[in-house]
Amino acid sequence: MKLLAFDVETAGIKQEYALQPHRSLTGKAWLTTCAWAWRKDAEVRTGGKIRPCVMDLRSILKVAKDGGMHVVAWNAPFDVAWLIALGLRDEAYATRWIDGMLLWKHLIARPDFATTDGKRQAFGLKEAVKQFFPDEAGYEDEVDFNATTAEGIDKLLTYNKSDSAFTLRLTEHFLAELTPEQRRAALIEARTIPHVAETLVEGLPVNTLNSVTLRRKLKLVRKVSFTRLHVENGVTEKQLDSPQQLSELLFNTWGLPVIKQTDKGANSTDKDALSELAEKDPRAKLVRDFREARNLTTKFCDAVIESARYNGPHRDGQRVVRPAARMYGTYTGRMTYSGSQGKGKAKVPTGIALHQWKRQAEFRRTFTTPEGYDLCEFDFAGQEFRWMAVESGDNTMLDLCAPGEDAHAYMGGRVARIDYQDMLRRLRDGDPEIKPKRQIGKVANLSLQYRTSPGTLLVRARTDYGIKLTLPEAQAIHGTYQLSYRGVPEYWHRQISLAKHQGYVATLGGRRVQLGFGQDWPRAKRWSYESTAINFPIQGVGADQKYLAMCVIGDHLPKWGARFAFELHDGLFFYVPKGRSERAVHEIRTILSNLPYEKAWGIKLPIAFPVDAKIGPSWGDLKEVH
Repeated sequence: MKLLAFDVETAGIKQEYALQPHRSLTGKAWLTTCAWAWRKDAEVRTGGKIRPCVMDLRSILKVAKDGGMHVVAWNAPFDVAWLIALGLRDEAYATRWIDGMLLWKHLIARPDFATTDGKRQAFGLKEAVKQFFPDEAGYEDEVDFNATTAEGIDKLLTYNKSDSAFTLRLTEHFLAELTPEQRRAALIEARTIPHVAETLVEGLPVNTLNSVTLRRKLKLVRKVSFTRLHVENGVTEKQLDSPQQLSELLFNTWGLPVIKQTDKGANSTDKDALSELAEKDPRAKLVRDFREARNLTTKFCDAVIESARYNGPHRDGQRVVRPAARMYGTYTGRMTYSGSQGKGKAKVPTGIALHQWKRQAEFRRTFTTPEGYDLCEFDFAGQEFRWMAVESGDNTMLDLCAPGEDAHAYMGGRVARIDYQDMLRRLRDGDPEIKPKRQIGKVANLSLQYRTSPGTLLVRARTDYGIKLTLPEAQAIHGTYQLSYRGVPEYWHRQISLAKHQGYVATLGGRRVQLGFGQDWPRAKRWSYESTAINFPIQGVGADQKYLAMCVIGDHLPKWGARFAFELHDGLFFYVPKGRSERAVHEIRTILSNLPYEKAWGIKLPIAFPVDAKIGPSWGDLKEVH
């Protein structure tokens, strides 16, 4: 594989703008230098340019394309976003990219990216140089990244060339160390880099009026809850703000039962504890409502308004937020989103925590579309259930993945002791007693496949689904699940044994997580490592599946004038022009429902992975497409 390393150094009228490629659209940020590196006759050679113009950048990409080279970068979406912002969108999409930083993650991924001493692994280029080329560490010393003099900019270019050379050498090393399966997974993932990069330029359009309206509603909830607490019980805002004072109020003054404790041994007043206490005492319910409304206001209203104000209008005046997508954001491979840039006083509200967003329509309605576009969602139906069926080989689960079957109705019927066919018939007839029973089945299917305890099931049912269970009911559901899908507990034992023996577990797509050999697992980490051995092949292959989907569908998006918007949980979201969206959504759904798993991963799956589709003018107003 022929490689050309590429790197840019940037600046802006404010220091923070140097890390915001979209600012180049208004001339508030620019490239200071760019550099490239390649290997010839076993020697790494470099080149560079001060204040590169678009023609310079286009020439670099053309050389790579004509020479059949992959272009490698460190944190590649950032560099690619600059190219797109500077008008080289077509060239950026036509280039075959590799991200050296992501290759490193593929090579050493551990639970939560922790190092052997428990600290979180840093994946910056300087950290990589320190680990792999310690004699050359510190090459960035005495470089002025805001240089304006000729001498300072020359030093910056020399540093930029060093970045490119190290990126090339590290990428070569990682590619050589990865297994063929890991390399395959990484290259599929890399095909999605331009899609992710473009989101850094375009952002997400938002309706800030919706945020203001929602904030007023939540403010009223806070006011009503606090007024009752203050008038009837003499509670002050200071007590509600302080975890220590709130704990004193709940457990000592009011004498409510302690639900759980924090890691430091204090009586917990977190969301789960307050939700359970709210079922026992009306005063605790008022406390929960007040705190929840306040937190929702801060996280889902104020954050949007502040981010939109900071970013300013985009293109034709639309307000946008810019959550920065992080590929391979979790050790399972899933993307996460950063809501801010910088730390301390330098912290600025560039985006929002999109991956934590509330499911309710009134919260999701905040996210709208670019002018003239619809938002289309494509969701892998029952993604984790289906992957568990494949991994466990449980015949009942596999049968429930066939067209026309309803796994949640099946499990709900098992719990309620109602015949499955009778459940289906009564659901079709609209029997009001059956829908809640199916919901219980859904909670069981989604919550219990990863060794969840009855106690945790009880909490998850209440906090995530609003379903009140007693502990005996949760225990009965727990037992029914394992009796219904006997292959699942067998899969748990098999995966734990495999992880202990080989020191890692892998997905069907080739992604790995390192656990160390079983005899070396610390006692305190044993349960966590066992859980990772069980969870990772399911959740990790879900990430592999979505990268494969983006890779495949990327070749079809230009036909519809569509572009990637964001990804979340089991779904992929795209902006599609209104005049084409109705037809495009059907074609895209068909393509995504028939991904080339055998060609991409070398395996033939026993079941299909169908995709559901929705379309609408905002995230909160999506309608199912039949």
